[in-house]
Amino acid sequence: MVLTRENYIKSISDNLALFQKSIEFRTELNMYDLNINAENFVRDLLNIIFNYSLENLNWRINDF
Repeated sequence: MVLTRENYIKSISDNLALFQKSIEFRTELNMYDLNINAENFVRDLLNIIFNYSLENLNWRINDF
C-alpha cells in the first residue's frame, strides 16, 4: 500500500484529534495519567518539528 503525503497528513491529524478527545474525556473522569504523559509527548513533538529545546518543568519541580 502506497501512502501519499495527503494520507500521512490525514492520519496524523486524525490521531492527534483522537489523542485530544481522549485527554478531554479522561480529565472529566479525574484521570490525569494521559495528561502527564502528553506533556512529554508534546514537548518532544515540538522539539522535533521546530528544532526547539523545550523542557518539561513539571518534572524538574518533582525532582526536589
